[in-house]
Parts: sequence; structure tokens; C-alpha cells
Amino acid sequence: MKIFINNFESVVAPEIIERGNHYFKSGLVSDLEEIDDNFWSAIVEGTETYSVKIKISKGEIVEWLCDCPYDLGPICKHEIATIYAIKERLSGEKLFEKKSTKGKKKNKRKTVADQIEEILEKASYDEIKDIVRDFALENIEFRNVLLTHFISEDSSGSNKSIYKRIIKESLRSGMDRHGFIDYWSGRRAIRGIEELLAKADQILNNKQIEQAALIYQTVIEETVPALQYADDSNGDFGGIIEWGFKQLNECTGLIKNEQTRKNLLDYCLSEFMSKNYEGWSDWQWEFIHIASRLIKEKDIEILFAKIDEMLKIKSKRENSFDKYDNERAVEIKFKIIKHFKGKDEFLKFIKKNLEYTPMRQVAIDIAIGDKKYVLAKELANDGIKLDTKRGWPGLVVEWMEWLYKIANKENNLDDVRKYAMKLFVAGEGFEYYDKLKSTYLAEEWRGEVDNILKSLKGTRIGYYSTYAEIFIREERWDDLLNLVKENPAIQIIESYRKYLEKYFPDELIALYEHAIRKMLSQATGRGIYQDACKMLRCMKKLGAPEKVRSLIKEFKEAYKNRKALLEELEMV
Repeated sequence: MKIFINNFESVVAPEIIERGNHYFKSGLVSDLEEIDDNFWSAIVEGTETYSVKIKISKGEIVEWLCDCPYDLGPICKHEIATIYAIKERLSGEKLFEKKSTKGKKKNKRKTVADQIEEILEKASYDEIKDIVRDFALENIEFRNVLLTHFISEDSSGSNKSIYKRIIKESLRSGMDRHGFIDYWSGRRAIRGIEELLAKADQILNNKQIEQAALIYQTVIEETVPALQYADDSNGDFGGIIEWGFKQLNECTGLIKNEQTRKNLLDYCLSEFMSKNYEGWSDWQWEFIHIASRLIKEKDIEILFAKIDEMLKIKSKRENSFDKYDNERAVEIKFKIIKHFKGKDEFLKFIKKNLEYTPMRQVAIDIAIGDKKYVLAKELANDGIKLDTKRGWPGLVVEWMEWLYKIANKENNLDDVRKYAMKLFVAGEGFEYYDKLKSTYLAEEWRGEVDNILKSLKGTRIGYYSTYAEIFIREERWDDLLNLVKENPAIQIIESYRKYLEKYFPDELIALYEHAIRKMLSQATGRGIYQDACKMLRCMKKLGAPEKVRSLIKEFKEAYKNRKALLEELEMV
């Protein structure tokens, strides 16, 4: 959506314009500043106090950002209120008041950046130093930015205490008096940590790998426990942790010093066993993934021992069998064996671990590649038996997909049809329906469609929309009409009207009338009335103007006390 400062009212939803206009007129926009050329910020008072940022380029509003929770449209009322305030500032006049501008000369406006530049040019070194010192002592966020910006890029570990302090103070800045970081304060709580990570990226670009890795490690160590007292619904904390892991992975590819490699390997193995990550299996295994990129052949036994030790610990807990943990362990071991050992070793490992999905997948893929289709089918069918017994229907479907793939490789028409039917009925999509159809002659297909419809009955998938799609594809309009009649809700009628109106206008008119009567008898509110009137207009287009007039007359009498309805009926 393109929005311009001079026409935003014509492209944004009217209700958002109305609310934003009200906020602006009510004086709820404050601290409007042009931070830099055409980059504005403001504070808007709403349910809470929100920060808004707007960027304009050649009259077009190219960026807008508000930290409110609104997500039902592209732009919120706080941003609109700010745009009104900017427009007023740029025009030099009060909006909504006509004033003569004849003879007025506009002064070039100064941005905040211009004003700061002027001050810095005039101020002495000692004055600036005093201000920076005093403000850093008073303001946590500024102090963190300052400390982060001037971190020395040495290779020692002496800075870890500084990193910890920056992270802890950043988190503290978002805490309430009970020590909890709520949804609204999450962004503030991680701001200092983001600055620290950005600094680490800069250090990494300068090839100071140990120093950068130390920052990433400290961020992970200190931020994961914060999830116990923070609302991370928007994923800000998780994103910070993922950033740390991603960049630690990046470090592994840059390390050339043997001691640095060994230090990071030892660190990852130690953190993998740490209780800090209990309940966060993804991140726990990420340490082993990083370690697997650092090991040499002599380290394999140590790494495998750590994995087995962790699985043993997990197995002693309640609900001991954890499919995810076991599969991650097997996957990591397999990749290491494949990299360091010969083909015989990794094939032996696969055969030994077929109970785990990733290994069975690899085994089937290898068998297909070797054109050993009988073996591939045996492996897939055994997978179906195993996972049916375990009660894992998603994996049963996956093994059927392998059998379908093998059938296509073998050009086995009966099996292609068999597994295409099973997969379609299991809700895996119309690509299987299309494949099935392509294997039949036109005169055979009608009967086969009836078989498919029978097979769909009683399945767990949303049969209604699947039935409808089949009827549309096969142009079975009578069947589609009967399906709509089974559930004549307004959304259903609207969804399929374009397919039915050519053949069944009278039936659609009757369905609309039924839906309107039901709607008005069960609910009130202008939105409901607008929907009802929209349906009346549809009836009119379908060729029933007299019927619509009769219904309007009837509704005006029956609901004469519903003022909003009467107003909407007048506009039909």
C-alpha cells in the first residue's frame, strides 16, 4: 500500500482515519521531532503510551512503525495521528483551520540532528564529557550503549563481566517492581543486548573470533534464564538467543587457531550438560551441533559419550522416552560417522537405528538411489507398521508418500492409484487427486469420483471444503447446491455463489432469504445489519427486486425499534 502525506486519508480505512484524527485533535500526539531529514518520531497517548516513527521520501510515507499491539491492518490510529501532526508541522498552519498564507515566508526547519550538531560544535570537550558521564550514570539504556560502543577488541576473557553487567542492566530496564518483564516492556529489556550483539558482529568481521564468541556465549547464558520471568509472546528473547547461536555457528567456520577450536568445543560440551537449558531441548542440542562442526576424529568418542550421558539423564525423568531428543542424537551421530568413517560404518549405523525416522528416511533414499525398490518398499511398509503401533499418524502418511514415490519410479499404475487415493483421503492435497484423475479415461473417472467421495466420509479432514472443491472441479453443480443447502450459512453461500448463480438463481435467492431471517432473529449490531443488507443487494442482482422490497417492508415493521437497521435498509 502506497501512502502519501497529501492523500493518506483516501487510501487508509475510514475507521482508522477517524480514530487517528480524533487522537490528533485531542492533543494526544506529543514530542514530535524530526530526528533526521524526513525521519520523524513522536509519542502518542492511547491505552498505553506508544512510540511512533515515520519516514517520508518525496511526499511518500515509506516507513511507519508503532510499538502498539495493533495487527489487524497495515497502519494503526497512532501512526495516522502522527501523520496528521507531521502534516501540520510541515504546512506551518493549524490543520482544519483556514488561514491566509499570502506573504508568509517559510523558514527552513531544523532537524534534531541539525540542532545536536550545532550544540556539539559550540560545546567544549569537558562539557560534553561531563554531560555524557552524568547521563550514563543516571540512564541505564544510555550507559549500556556507551559501554557497548567502547568495548575493546582484545582477545582476553577479561571483558565477560562487563558483558554480563550490560545484559543484566538491559534486562532490569524492562522489569516491573516484581521483577517480571511483561509483553510491552520486552523490547526495552533486550535493546542493550541487541547493541551488544551488533558490536560482537562488528568484532567478528574484524576477525577477533575469540572476543566475538565470548559475547555470543554470554548473551546465550544470561538470556535463556530470563525466559523464566519474561513474557516472550512476540519472540524477542528467543530471537536474541537464536542470533547468538547463529553467530557461534559462524565462528566455527572462521577458527584457525587450535587452542581456540578446543576452547569452544569444550565450552559447547559443558553447556550441553548444563541445567541452564533444561526444558529448552532445541538450544541444548544446538550446542552439540556446534561441537560437531569443531571436532576432529580423536574427539568423536568424547562427544558421543556426552550425548549418551544426556540421553541417560533424560531417560530417568518422568515420561522418559523423548522422540525428539533421541532423533537429534542419532542425526548428529550419523553425520559425524558419515564424515569421518567409511561407507560400511555409516550403513551399519543406519541399519542399527531404523526405529528412528531420520535413519529410515536415509535408508529408503539410498535404496531408491540404488534402484533396490523391493527393499525400499519393505522399509516404508515396516515404517507404517511401527508408527501405526506407536500412534504417530503423521509419520504413517510420510511412509505412504515414500511408497507413492517408489510406485512412480517403477511405473506401477496400481500402486500409484492406491497411494494417491490414500494420500488424498488423508488430506495431503489435490495434487494426488489430479494424479489419480490423470490415470483414468474420462468415461471411467465419474465412477471413480463417487468412490473417492465415499472414502472421504468419516475422515478427520475438513470434508465439506474438499467435497465442494471436487464438485467444482467436476462441474457437478447439483451436488454443490445440495452441499450448500446442508449448511446455508452466509459465508458458505458467499463462497460458492459465483459457481451457482448461473444455474440456480431462484435457489440462491431462497438461501439468502433464509440466512437473512436467521441472522436478524439471532443477533443485533450495525455490522450484522450491514451484512444482511449486503445479502439483500445480492438478491436484487440475482433478479429478485420485488422480493427484496417486500422483505425490507417486512423488516422495517418487525424491527421498527432497531434504528441502525432502519438506516441500513434505507441504503439498500
